[in-house]
Amino acid sequence: MRNPYKHGTKNWWIMNHLLAGKTREEILRLEYPLIMRQESPHIYSKNNPNGPRIPIKPVEAQIPVAFGLIGYIRETLTKRDNPELYQYFVTESASEYRNYTNKAWRMRFFNTLRNTESVIVDDDGSDPVEVHEIPAETPVEIKPEENTEDEQKPEDDRGTIRGEMRYLFRRLQELRSFVQSKKVGGRDFDYISTRAFVHGADAVLNGINADDFLWSIGASWPEDVRNQAGLNYTVDYGKYSIEGTAKLVGYVVRLLTAGIPVYLVGPTGSGKSVLARQVSEYLELDYAEIQLSLGVSRTDLFGNWNAQGFVDRPFQRLYSNGGVFCLEEIDGCDPNMLLSINNAIANEHLFNSSNGQTYQKHEEFYPIATANTWGAGATANYSGREGLDASTLDRFKYGRILVDYNTDIEWGIVDTKLTEYENEQSNSNGNKPRKAKPKAVTS
Repeated sequence: MRNPYKHGTKNWWIMNHLLAGKTREEILRLEYPLIMRQESPHIYSKNNPNGPRIPIKPVEAQIPVAFGLIGYIRETLTKRDNPELYQYFVTESASEYRNYTNKAWRMRFFNTLRNTESVIVDDDGSDPVEVHEIPAETPVEIKPEENTEDEQKPEDDRGTIRGEMRYLFRRLQELRSFVQSKKVGGRDFDYISTRAFVHGADAVLNGINADDFLWSIGASWPEDVRNQAGLNYTVDYGKYSIEGTAKLVGYVVRLLTAGIPVYLVGPTGSGKSVLARQVSEYLELDYAEIQLSLGVSRTDLFGNWNAQGFVDRPFQRLYSNGGVFCLEEIDGCDPNMLLSINNAIANEHLFNSSNGQTYQKHEEFYPIATANTWGAGATANYSGREGLDASTLDRFKYGRILVDYNTDIEWGIVDTKLTEYENEQSNSNGNKPRKAKPKAVTS
């Protein structure tokens, strides 16, 4: 197999080791000291609004980024060039995915890297000041092949990551033209912002089918409009399911770990809040929520001063320390108040004007909103709902999921209550209690 990437790049280096049969963890163990020494090309950077991209600081923060890139290239390689091996990796990845999205597992793995390599890093996260010699690696020899322009580019079909990306880009452009061509009261019917392209690319790289991502764009449109746009289909969330969890948990986890805020919409009592809690339990992260209404103010999110000093709130704590934060009934809140968190959700920092402090967003801060409407205002059944500002909707628009009533969840709740009752009765009689079943296996 030929390495399709440009010689000397990170992708080329990783691909060489994949071709040599190394695993994702083995490759990261080899790359770790190179990243810590910031040897070219093993420097992972981020966007800089004021100029060229800049290296991620502290240096150790580049390790999770490298881990993700190895996984992406691993899938690209096998899916394109070796379908049988890809099928093996798909099966293997399903069992490994829980580890890769589990904070405790990742922290243990990254700590193992730090403990096994003799690397000393400045306290401020700057470049290493002392690194013991590490034996040079044996280069992987790739036999040269005749190159053509077509062979140098990954295949442009939906069987490859590049092909899926091109399909996504094409469909987003088509949908943008479609909504701009439909006028309502002289204005565009809807909008598709640049954020759709950013989140769409992140979703595909995290294993989400492009069509499943695109569904969220037309989720609130009338059926005839969805038909015209080619979006009137049902997403099979079961293919993202994780064993032992509700069916929607897997898809929500993929969205969140791709950096896409989630908007759960459905009728009252359909299990939206339960789903948000299940996601936090699966990820083993702290959970907090706020019940939004017209009476909620900035102090409920950002804290306030009293005689004892400044009183912080769960939102800012989870924002800087990691966790799942649920904005309950977001469509019942004052739209102007929500503007205060828009930048915090979209950017990497939060300035809290209440205490003058700036908080850095934790890489595992995951916002989820629940609602009974799509955010366009009151309906016949939900007369107390507010129309959300377009900028707020745009933060959540590409992670919208419809959560409807489900008999499996409902029976799970009934069975759990029955189990609790039977256990109380058994304990009072000195009998062995019945083992409780999970609250829900599907949703």
